[in-house]
Amino acid sequence: MEKQVIKLFPTLVHHYREVLSPVQLAAIATHCLSVEAGQHRAFIGDTKSSFSRNSHLIENLETNYPVLKGLRTGLSKLMIGYALEYGFEGIQIKNSWFNVQRPGSVLKHHVHTDSKISAALFVQADAQSSKLHLENPNPFLNYIRPENFTEYTFEYAQFQPVAGDLILFPSWIKHGSGFEANLSKDRIVISINAS
Repeated sequence: MEKQVIKLFPTLVHHYREVLSPVQLAAIATHCLSVEAGQHRAFIGDTKSSFSRNSHLIENLETNYPVLKGLRTGLSKLMIGYALEYGFEGIQIKNSWFNVQRPGSVLKHHVHTDSKISAALFVQADAQSSKLHLENPNPFLNYIRPENFTEYTFEYAQFQPVAGDLILFPSWIKHGSGFEANLSKDRIVISINAS
């Protein structure tokens, strides 16, 4: 008897550590906390966000902070590498923005429309920061309840954010904080979309 295991339709996620130095992270955090910003409808509670379909935070940071020179190029290389592995060519960063969450705020589950690849770059986070949940895209998991969860039946994957982490994922995957409230003072994330 011969057995062949076939893992159909896997979802590719890249998780990088220490993408930026502490000095670079501090410059970005200072910028995000000092800039006036509005609300983003993906959040509940005390937050601020520079979100707009036309926002170009990465370029603005690179222009205004010498310590961040090369930021766009470095992030682009990682996103292009991910995209090629996923099967997409010609990917470019389309927009980027910051989100600041304060205690008690929640990131609702959502997708990024008009984009192929998305990224979450954690600028400021600690053990009290809400996790990033990526939902399993299989809609039928709600109908089955296995006795033991496996890589095929987990409802979600979660990442405890650490400052300097970068997580790349397909824009269509639903993500949020798993309805977990953030407890850290200022959880800061840069979101990036590429197509």
